[in-house]
Amino acid sequence: MDDRSAREAREQYEALRGEAIRVLTQAALTGRADDSPTDFADFLAQVVTAVAANVGGVEAQLAGRPGSWEADHVRQLVAGTAPEDELWRWRTEPVRLYLDVAGTFDDFGLYELAEEELRAAAKRTEGESVTDAELESAENLLDAIDRLRE
Repeated sequence: MDDRSAREAREQYEALRGEAIRVLTQAALTGRADDSPTDFADFLAQVVTAVAANVGGVEAQLAGRPGSWEADHVRQLVAGTAPEDELWRWRTEPVRLYLDVAGTFDDFGLYELAEEELRAAAKRTEGESVTDAELESAENLLDAIDRLRE
């Protein structure tokens, strides 16, 4: 990462920290309007647990310093709020699945199969005895295989 990118990343991090402090302060003060105290510990536990669920688990959340005392406390907070096997229920962000379509097709041999079918369809167009209907059918098949491959 070059100096400019590093500086921009630090600035973004600091801006996010400032926004988080502002939002959490507002949450802590919200319940005071009617003289009842805010259950800020519960609020914070829910937020931290939802973040852990959104990023793929508490270990992903703590990857920056997993052995720190702070990480240990966050781990305890999340574990106390949601059992590990139920953490997914706390997600607030959609799950995104990434699929390497080209790689999957290659793994299943679909590209080779398409090439074989193209060669077979092309052979149907060869020869003097090919009728116009057979030629049109073979060309339609070639077009269909090309569309499927793309």
